[in-house]
Amino acid sequence: MGVISGVLQAVGLMRWVFVIPPLAKIYVNPTATDSTRAAVLVVFQAVHQYGGVVIGEQLGQTLLVGWTIGVGIAMLQSSVFKPWVGWMGLASVPLWILGQSEFFATVIERAPVLETAPIGFMLWEIWLIVVGVFLLLKNGGRQIVA
Repeated sequence: MGVISGVLQAVGLMRWVFVIPPLAKIYVNPTATDSTRAAVLVVFQAVHQYGGVVIGEQLGQTLLVGWTIGVGIAMLQSSVFKPWVGWMGLASVPLWILGQSEFFATVIERAPVLETAPIGFMLWEIWLIVVGVFLLLKNGGRQIVA
């Protein structure tokens, strides 16, 4: 789930590198007509909604939530990690799930928006740092050889 999540999020982000610059170039071209600019806006909205919101954010983040749940539960059952480390990762999950309302609001006008995803991501990133530090300390300072 983590790998697929990363791939989907990368695909969603690639729109900013491979799709949006050519669209912007067409839009700002002095010879572009109003209808050309209107078409560019429609294409941008479609690519942004599908590539970014659906693939990168909705699917990518949903799989990342699943990965986090799996790793958090594994940590709770592991003798390697203290239980609080697993619970810390699991604590970010409800914030992400509530934050998914932001994506629905792009297509459902009156959908309530709970902007909790940024807080969930910050907690998750802190958790990743804690996991890394915990693993380094557990290793006793020895170099990990793959």
